[in-house]
Amino acid sequence: MEHHIVVRTKKPHVLRAMVKLAVDRSHGQIESFAGAGFVTDELLTYIAQRSFRLKKLSLSSCNVSNQGFLDLITSSPLLEELFINMCDGITNYAYEVTPRYRIAVEENYTRHAILQDPKKC
Repeated sequence: MEHHIVVRTKKPHVLRAMVKLAVDRSHGQIESFAGAGFVTDELLTYIAQRSFRLKKLSLSSCNVSNQGFLDLITSSPLLEELFINMCDGITNYAYEVTPRYRIAVEENYTRHAILQDPKKC
């Protein structure tokens, strides 16, 4: 969603409503979500409670906390890839309690997580 031109012209509360509508219409079938700026803990929890097939998650410059982030990734057993960029509320603690992922932190505070082999976790 973050790459669509319409995203740049809408207010955050409108974008959150659009995401909720898309999640509801998907009937739990969303496999990928990308959000920038407008994403909140409440939205991540909403997605977590309704999206059982999430495989990819990308968050950039979002105002979310460890709790919202953990709500989503712990309820997404099919999650394979995370891309987190400039989400200051997500700290190293969130990554430490999710041993399924190997975290690569790049110079610009981008965190890219890749699913590890479950046998090694």
